[in-house]
Formats: sequence, C-alpha cells, structure tokens
Amino acid sequence: MLSSKHARPRGGFTLVELLVVIAIIGILVALLLPAVQAARAAARRTQCKNNCKQIGLALHNYHDSFRQFPAGWISYQGEFEPGWGWAAAILPFAEQNNVYEQIDFRLPIEDSVHDAVRETVLSMYICPSDIAPDQFLIAEGSGGHVHSHSASVVAPASYAMSSVIVESVDHDGPHLFTVSKSNYVGVFGSFEIHDNPYRGDGAFFADSRLRFRDFVDGTSSTMMVGERFGRLGSAIWHGVIPEAAEPEARVVGVTDHSPNSEHMHFEDFSSEHVTGAHFTLADGSVRMISDTIDLDVYRALSTRQGGEPIQNASF
Repeated sequence: MLSSKHARPRGGFTLVELLVVIAIIGILVALLLPAVQAARAAARRTQCKNNCKQIGLALHNYHDSFRQFPAGWISYQGEFEPGWGWAAAILPFAEQNNVYEQIDFRLPIEDSVHDAVRETVLSMYICPSDIAPDQFLIAEGSGGHVHSHSASVVAPASYAMSSVIVESVDHDGPHLFTVSKSNYVGVFGSFEIHDNPYRGDGAFFADSRLRFRDFVDGTSSTMMVGERFGRLGSAIWHGVIPEAAEPEARVVGVTDHSPNSEHMHFEDFSSEHVTGAHFTLADGSVRMISDTIDLDVYRALSTRQGGEPIQNASF
C-alpha cells in the first residue's frame, strides 16, 4: 500500500518582506555613502598636503645647495624669456632628474626642443581633488583674452587620449601647443603682478633668488607656494610663456582676494577642497588656509618683510 506524502510549503520572502529588505539596504547605502565620500576627500587632501610638503623640502634642498631660493622665473633675455620658473628649477631635488635633464635653460619654454617637456605631467604638481584636465592647449599672442572649450589631444608616453582645455584667441593663426598643468604656484605677494614683475613683496618674482635672511617677517609666518585649481585658470610648472594670456600668473599668484573668494580672478589662490587651500610656508611646513581668513592677515602672510605682527592663531 502506497503511503501518502504531504507537500511542504516552500520557504521564501513575501513581497512585503522583500520591499523591507530593499528599504533597509537603501538606508544603509544612504548612511555609508557620505562617509565614503568624506574618506576619499580626506585622502585627496592628504595627498595634496604631501605634494606641498615635497615642494617645500625640494625648495629647502635647493637653498642648501645654492644658498638661495630659485627665481620666480628667469628673464635675463627680456621681461619673460627664457621664462623657466621655480618649479622647474627644483626638479633635481624632487627626484625628477630625468625631466630636468631634458631642459635647456638657455632656450625659451616654447622652443620646439622642449615639446616633450612641456607635455610632461608631474604628479607632484597636481592636486588629486582638481577636476580640470592635466593638459591643455595654450596660445601665444592671446593678449590676455582667454576663451576655453573642450578638445582632445594625444598625451605623450603612457598618457592616453584625454580631454584638455583649449585657450583660444581673438585673432587668426595663433601658435598653439600642449602644456601640462600645475596646481601650485609661487607667492608673488600682496599686490598685482603687473604693477612690477621684478619687485614682488613675496617669495617669488622675476629673477628673485631670495635667501632665508630676506624673510624678515619669519619663515614660519611667510607663505611661499599655494594652490590654484584649474577652473580658475590653469597654471603650469614650467614657468612664463611670453604672449600667452596672463603669462606671469601661470607660475606665481597674489593675495588680492581670500582663497576661493567669489571675487577671485586668475592671479588668486584657490582649491577644490571644502575648507580652504594648502600653502607651503618658508620654513617648509604646510598649512590649510581657511576661506574665511581675515584678508589683512592673509595678505600679511604673503609678504616677507612687511613687519606685520601675526599670531599662529590668526591662521
């Protein structure tokens, strides 16, 4: 005689239970996502700070070797040429001898022998938070008028085809060439560069070559290098290129407006960080200068011998 078997009900989620599980997962993702984003932002800030620290160390090693800091840019062949700046001068002290040895400092940056050097992207000069492309096309003869739009060029060596910024001009037939960006520029001082490129009251200006003793205000209260994001105006690590838009501001900056001010312009300092911008001080330390810093204090930090009393608590 065959025994009868009772069918067991299948286990599983009901529709209501499934919706509850999905809702719980959504809540957890919503709670964790800001924390993940914050952690990534913190990691990018740390890398940027490390870049500034590396720059400060290279500047100090340069001074130890030559008993002076490098010039903001070299201009013994005229106001701008050959134009090589402080960031190019310190390359051997930042483990970048291979790039440094490709540079003929007697020839201008825009000379064809420097095509590969101009396109070389150096990670130590790039803030990972900056969203602007690592390369862009720059035009000689732009007369200060810059218009940006997207384009694509082939980057050198291991760099793939990428989107870059084209700075176009208001006349026909400009000389265009690719350059790599930098997110760090030297501190020219508290007044406009055009007022006198050779007499900045900060750490870097044309043919500056300052020494520690020139920082009368103290190395711990004088900024040397600061950040600038690419959306404001792309700087370059090479130096000054004549006839390009805002040529001096490609390598140095001023404290006309506080970091990330809504009134800032090409020469100002800025960053993609939320709270402010990193600056390397003359003593080699790195400080995050707040967007809300008192403007008088900020400008005082950019001068090397202004005589302004500054307390660390002020910044």
